[in-house]
Amino acid sequence: MDFCYSVSMETTTKHYRLLLGLDDSWDVVRVNLSLEEKRVEIFLAYVATGGTCPECGSDGPLADHAPERKWRHLDTMQFETILIAKTPRTQCPKCGVKTMTVPWADHFFDSNFWQNSYNAVQVRLQSTRRGCS
Repeated sequence: MDFCYSVSMETTTKHYRLLLGLDDSWDVVRVNLSLEEKRVEIFLAYVATGGTCPECGSDGPLADHAPERKWRHLDTMQFETILIAKTPRTQCPKCGVKTMTVPWADHFFDSNFWQNSYNAVQVRLQSTRRGCS
């Protein structure tokens, strides 16, 4: 049986936006897939006009963006996943211009994130094992 798989760029960017759990302040601009390199590159853009200071929590207008950076994310279907974005910087009224925290980097080193992921896998494995008995 032959299958035809067609996905628009709009569908792909929405798909990755949901998977990354991004709010309305971030857009997935482009997704590059390299089958040879087994890599997915997801280009992100901060589209909000303001942000929160990472030091004091005050809100301020968007000042500018830091140079483009890359972050290694969890694999997508065994493909290396790289997030690429210019990190936004906010003009904090108290602290001056500060580089904001990006949502995908914020939880990476949070042990609760990893513990919750591990627990969810364990629950799934236990229910699968019960179904096999």
